[in-house]
Amino acid sequence: MADPRAGRAPGRPDPVHPRLAVRRGDRGRRRLRHRLRCHDRARRVDGAAGGGPSGAPGERRGQDPLPGPDGGAAARRGHRRGAAALGGHRGLAAVPGPTRSRRVTDPVHRRVAGRLRGPDGGVAGDRGTGRRGRRLRRGRRRRLLVDPVDRGDGPGGVGRRHRGGRAEPAAADCRTVKLGRLRERPRLRLRTAGWSLRRRAVVGFAALGLAFVGLIAALVLSLVDFVQKGNEVVYRWQPAAAASQDLLADLVNQETGVRGFAISGKQEFLQPFEQYSAKQRADTARLHQLLDPYPVLRTNLQTFTAIATAWQDTTAVPLISLVNAHNPSALRLLDDPVSKAHFDLVRKSAATLMDSVDAVTRAALADRKGGITGLVAALATSAAVIVLFGLAVWRGLYRWVLVPVETLAAQTREVAEGANRRAIRPSGPPELVDLGTDVETMRRRIVDELARIERAGDDLARSNADLAQFAYVASHDLSEPLRKVANFCQLLERQYGDQLDDTARSYIAFAVDGAKRMQTLIADLLRLSRVGRSTEGFVAVDLNVVMDRVRENLADQIAATGGGVGVSELPTVSGDPLLLASLLENLVGNALKYRSEQPPLIVVTSAPDRAHRAWTFAVRDNGIGIDARHAERVFAIFQRLHVREQYPGTGIGLALCRRIVEFHGGRIWLDTAPGPGATFRFTLPEGPVP
Repeated sequence: MADPRAGRAPGRPDPVHPRLAVRRGDRGRRRLRHRLRCHDRARRVDGAAGGGPSGAPGERRGQDPLPGPDGGAAARRGHRRGAAALGGHRGLAAVPGPTRSRRVTDPVHRRVAGRLRGPDGGVAGDRGTGRRGRRLRRGRRRRLLVDPVDRGDGPGGVGRRHRGGRAEPAAADCRTVKLGRLRERPRLRLRTAGWSLRRRAVVGFAALGLAFVGLIAALVLSLVDFVQKGNEVVYRWQPAAAASQDLLADLVNQETGVRGFAISGKQEFLQPFEQYSAKQRADTARLHQLLDPYPVLRTNLQTFTAIATAWQDTTAVPLISLVNAHNPSALRLLDDPVSKAHFDLVRKSAATLMDSVDAVTRAALADRKGGITGLVAALATSAAVIVLFGLAVWRGLYRWVLVPVETLAAQTREVAEGANRRAIRPSGPPELVDLGTDVETMRRRIVDELARIERAGDDLARSNADLAQFAYVASHDLSEPLRKVANFCQLLERQYGDQLDDTARSYIAFAVDGAKRMQTLIADLLRLSRVGRSTEGFVAVDLNVVMDRVRENLADQIAATGGGVGVSELPTVSGDPLLLASLLENLVGNALKYRSEQPPLIVVTSAPDRAHRAWTFAVRDNGIGIDARHAERVFAIFQRLHVREQYPGTGIGLALCRRIVEFHGGRIWLDTAPGPGATFRFTLPEGPVP
């Protein structure tokens, strides 16, 4: 069997692309398995024909021999398959022994192994590039089926020619050789499934705290460095640059003063020299303080100081002395080229000093800008960490809090909408599970309470129906006989008054008075029972208008007592106008009734209560007052602090006031502060009562 790669240099791989090599390698492996299986079938047939050991029962397509009871039948089946395979091809015979098997299988292994190898001698596809190559390196198992004959540890055999001379071996005794598998390392994951929210929050904020400590430390270091560099620029280099410029200006002013003094001979021209000489010494001393830590700058300053001092000693001071001595050679010294060259040297050394100071100043400014960059980077990193932490917090809240809470809220909403029998099944962290369990317990209690309330509501409905029936009876069946008693008693007095004595007339008066008081009591009870039926009749009520109506209703009593009612500006509230009028009329009427010896004076005021979004009203009088011990008793029904003969009444007025105020969503009380008279205070909400 000829090798198709015989014309290529031995050991030279196919020049194919790695991906093509992967595909060709797969095809080569399949072809190799097929040929080895065919080869092994031929070998088993050869062994059966030559009287050798037959195939084991159940042996098929590369599987291990399976034990069975009929080994001879399997041998006969193998013999028939081998005869059919060898009879249909020419040029091959069942030659026993390992020589023929090796001669058939060696070219197959060489050719397929060459196709499996890549350009570098390795297995094609095992070192492939790109996505497919990485995938093969990571997860695939590559197997190469090798005939034990090629390893020298099995019996020989022959194959059969198929499809143009390619061998198709069988695979009865083939072995599997793993070409290797690159396993990924297991990923380390932090399991937080059973963590509570407290633990997650503590761990998260601890990590954030550590990150913030690092960021704050970096930020503080950057800030300190920036401040130090800024201070260096502001307090050292900028003053040094200004002082170096001032030094040159000082020398120039000195030279100008000396020249003016030499030309004019006047002493006032010498003042700039003396003034700027002192300033030069001060600037030099300041520069020494600033530049002494820096050797180069200190050397430049010392050079400038030496040159300036030499100019003063050799030119300026001698010139001043010659002028003071009126020596005509002073002008020649002034125009001396040596003196000019000396001062030019002063300028040059000053320029050198200024340039060196300016260079250091620019470097410090650049360094300061670098500090600004570091500070900005620290701030940007802090902002990025804050943003990332915010995103992490949002993700954690969404997974650990929002989703379980929304689920719990949806279940609770269904219960609130009427599905009371729906059980609540909480999920999420332990805290939310506990919360859901508590909500489920509360739902069960609510179901029980609703059943109890429903029963109580039925009882209350029956009671209200009975009360309505009683009110109807009281307003009709009780009032009518009382009116008849009073009317007939009065008629009896008018028609037979002359025939009755004083005792009989007093008896008639007692009966009429009792009937009228009974009618008044029934009317008050009816009004008290009607309060609190419904708030549907609430409208915007201007209490100023209500108070005007109250004063009109009580005008006779006010005139009879000689009193007065003062009213401040009252607000507009939401309520029942008839009930509010009854409230104010009762309070003002009580103030007129329980008056002292002085004429009654009643003041009605109001003030806003922003904290409770309400209005506070006060009805103050100068009457007999009420003891603080009875502050609660006066609001009870049928409670009186005085006998009826002294102050008439039914004892229902203040109870009706409390009922009206509470019906409007407020409260009423007696102000127990010491002082003359009594003060009743009550509140009404600003907005409508739901």
